[in-house]
Amino acid sequence: MSKNDSSDGRQAGEFTDEESRIHRAGFKIIHDGLAGGLKFDDACAGLEVVDPEMRRVIIDDYLKMAIAEAHFQDKHPLEDVAVHLHCSIERLETARDDMMAEVREAAIAKYKKESAEAGFDLGDMTGEPSGRKDN
Repeated sequence: MSKNDSSDGRQAGEFTDEESRIHRAGFKIIHDGLAGGLKFDDACAGLEVVDPEMRRVIIDDYLKMAIAEAHFQDKHPLEDVAVHLHCSIERLETARDDMMAEVREAAIAKYKKESAEAGFDLGDMTGEPSGRKDN
């Protein structure tokens, strides 16, 4: 599983084609299980993924996606999402907090990359281009 391993030239977070296929298939299994009335953990039990890390990523990603859609997009209280998925509110709060941390880290990384490309020195956070300070 290479989602967080960029040693093969891919960016962190990228899957191989095979991992992407497994990830999509895992999402479908969980989705179909929930649509069929299963609790979240019971729907996840249907995953037949050999790699335990990939299995964990699929489950975590699905939970985060469900929170993003139901809670943030559709404005349902997190408590209602917990009832719908038959998950504890604590589990959803942890997943939500993890998701927000990932978004924050990605935003900071993007800002730093774009600022560096634009020639800004982030060391002093003045917003002035590198090598230029008007005092």
